[in-house]
Amino acid sequence: MLTGRHRSLEGEERKLYNFIDRYSVGLIFLGDQFLTNFYFSIKAAKDLTFQVLIRQKTISILNLP
Repeated sequence: MLTGRHRSLEGEERKLYNFIDRYSVGLIFLGDQFLTNFYFSIKAAKDLTFQVLIRQKTISILNLP
């Protein structure tokens, strides 16, 4: 037999599962969008850093005596 506390936890779990069932597609979509945006932000920062390093190297080579 379940106590009152266990029944309320069971109810909370049920609410959580209902929420996940109802919104899982949306949550997966949002998570996917976040990861995609995060990936491209990191990639853009990496590419920009690489471009700056190339320019600095080129400038230092051109300034050789």
